[in-house]
Amino acid sequence: MQSTAVGLLDSSKQASQRAESAVKASIEASANVSTAATAATELSASIAEIGHQLTRASEVVRVTVTEAETTNQQIAGLADAAQKIGDVVKLIRDIAGQPISWRSTPPSRRRALARPGAVLRRWPPT
Repeated sequence: MQSTAVGLLDSSKQASQRAESAVKASIEASANVSTAATAATELSASIAEIGHQLTRASEVVRVTVTEAETTNQQIAGLADAAQKIGDVVKLIRDIAGQPISWRSTPPSRRRALARPGAVLRRWPPT
């Protein structure tokens, strides 16, 4: 009986040691799960922040595109205005390049043009 009791005591000690090992492994696994949960929470927060930054970046890009389109329209308007100014300058040069025919200008007009400071206006007046 004593040998049976000793055998049971040894078996009990081994079972107790195994249970202690299992408890330690369980505590370690619990710590690992806690660490993983914390990491998952931080990762989720980082993903949410990236989403917010992407939303802000998209808004900036949308505003930039709108401003670029407006600028392009303004530049096109300026180009049209510059073309019209160029047309007027060409017309002025063409008119200025035409010689004044004194023979076809009435004498009263010739006298007016001969005065100092006279302004050349369209002739004949309309």
